[in-house]
Amino acid sequence: MNSEQELYLVAGRIKRDAEIRGIDLSDPAHAFTVWADFPGWDRMAYSGSYTSHNEAAALATEHASPQKGNLYIAMGPLSNFAVYQV
Repeated sequence: MNSEQELYLVAGRIKRDAEIRGIDLSDPAHAFTVWADFPGWDRMAYSGSYTSHNEAAALATEHASPQKGNLYIAMGPLSNFAVYQV
C-alpha cells in the first residue's frame, strides 16, 4: 500500500472516530485536529482541536515519538478534508 492509500484509510478512520466522539469536523473550532494511530488499536486517539495549523503542528511536534504511534493532523471542513502525517 502506498502512502496516499494509507492516508485515505487514516482519513476514513478519523472521520468515523470523530463522529463517534461527537466532534464536528466542519465546525471551525475543529478546523485542525490532531490524532494518534497506535499499533494494534482499532480506533484513532484524539489529541485535540485547534483553530490554527500552527497550534495543531506545535502539539503534534511536541508529542511525536515512536512509542506514541503515528501522529496526524486532519484539516476540515469535510467538504475539503485533508490529512497528513507529522
